[in-house]
Amino acid sequence: MKLNFYILCVALAAVSAGFSSCSDGDDDVTDRTELQLPADVQRVKIGAENRIALPIINGAGNYNAYSLNPEIAEVTADENGQLYIEGYKNGITDIVVSDQNCTYKRIPVSVYTTDILQLSYDLHVFTMRMGTSETFAECEVTLGNGGYSIQSDNAKVTPTIDAETGEIVITATAGKDQIDANVTVTDCSGISGIIKITVVPTFEAFTDEEIVELCGKTVHDVNLNGTQPSYFRYMMNGSTRYGSMIEESTDSTEKFGFYYYYAYGTYIREYSTLISYPSGTPIGVETDGVMRFAQGSDAKDYAGKVIVHVDNEEKRVATWYNIDYEAEKIDRGYVVYIK
Repeated sequence: MKLNFYILCVALAAVSAGFSSCSDGDDDVTDRTELQLPADVQRVKIGAENRIALPIINGAGNYNAYSLNPEIAEVTADENGQLYIEGYKNGITDIVVSDQNCTYKRIPVSVYTTDILQLSYDLHVFTMRMGTSETFAECEVTLGNGGYSIQSDNAKVTPTIDAETGEIVITATAGKDQIDANVTVTDCSGISGIIKITVVPTFEAFTDEEIVELCGKTVHDVNLNGTQPSYFRYMMNGSTRYGSMIEESTDSTEKFGFYYYYAYGTYIREYSTLISYPSGTPIGVETDGVMRFAQGSDAKDYAGKVIVHVDNEEKRVATWYNIDYEAEKIDRGYVVYIK
């Protein structure tokens, strides 16, 4: 702020020094007509052939003007003394104007090479599971003046942009309702373009492709929301110990998964990912079930829905999920047990 004030003061001092009409003792001959300039940003395309006349709505006459950044735009005059604004470089600056009453006002000027901003995409639709996030990185500015900035009008849609290349990355998170957002890209000349984003939530815990992949596994695999890999592995007393896959059946409950329990005196730790469900549940039929997840001293049973996808002499595969609309998320897990 102090720097801007200093630049303005220097500019005004320079303008004052060159304006012979703004001298003391001339109040009896000056016209007190108010100096008025347009409130809108004046847009000027680069090149002498694109210069525009200095836009003055009203004033006392004998006008002079000075650019606060002559590298972007400058004030020039023709043989008749008519003042023009000429653009040299993409960007935004201010022109300081004065009249014979020594009244000074500023007018913003936007200088550009192209007067449009083009994007490779102006619409993108995300379709994803509620509570998850995805990234779209194929959009870019194909025509603009550089110096790009970007913003979104929805907190669940987060964009970033390379200010020089115009490459855009948009990350969206699905809630329980459809999201419609506008992502606005603006270049250094103040020219903007909009990408309309729609986020469509789905409420299926697993896709058909994911189920096929799980059923095709040939090694033990357990997981709860991506928290743990296939096996838990840790060090105890200098030796590496592994948990084991278990499979238990009773008249009322089927349970299988990964389990390890360690006790040394009062030191007790459980590491497990287990799915349990009612005995006799048919293949492919959804039923009430529990996913038990434990890591060290933190163990919890999560109620939800279970589907057994495979149960034969070679393997058993089941998935578990719980939809939480209030928290806008879907918890999920699975167990692949190779017999």
